[in-house]
Amino acid sequence: ILNNNSLANSDFFNGAFPAEYGNSTAGVFDLKLKAGNNEKFEFSGQFGILGAELLAEGPLSKNHKASFLGVYRYSTLKMFTALGIDIGTSAVPQYQDFALKLNFPLNNGGNLAIWGLGGNSNIDILISNQKDTSEVDLYGEQTKDQYFGTSMYVGGVTYTHPLNESTYIKSTLTASWDHQ
Repeated sequence: ILNNNSLANSDFFNGAFPAEYGNSTAGVFDLKLKAGNNEKFEFSGQFGILGAELLAEGPLSKNHKASFLGVYRYSTLKMFTALGIDIGTSAVPQYQDFALKLNFPLNNGGNLAIWGLGGNSNIDILISNQKDTSEVDLYGEQTKDQYFGTSMYVGGVTYTHPLNESTYIKSTLTASWDHQ
């Protein structure tokens, strides 16, 4: 569900951690969602083997520097099978994901960001649907139907307040949900 078009940058730490990561013991993967373009609207679309994707970003108001960024991706292979295109297996991955960020720069130099990302995926490997039982499906066990699926969503609000040129306070409130 991590879409590289929605990421500003990322850092991975696996040893000594900067103080901002608190009492981490194993590793930290710090992902930052980029803010949308606050000057003009931009749209893009992509179509590839890993998915069809739409992205939109732009200002929320002409009078303020607030912006939005939203991206959505859907399984290309699922679209192919819906169109009757044979991809060589009945085990077709179905997935979709999204990311959204609303960014509000504040007059005091601070920033308020409302963000969320999530997605779901599933794949059913159905041996019982095979018409030719001598045919070997390369995926899954040959003795039983298998069902795999998961969903995950996370969202939050982040407030950043500068204390001086080199120090700031950042507070984040998040909520997450997942299901398998």
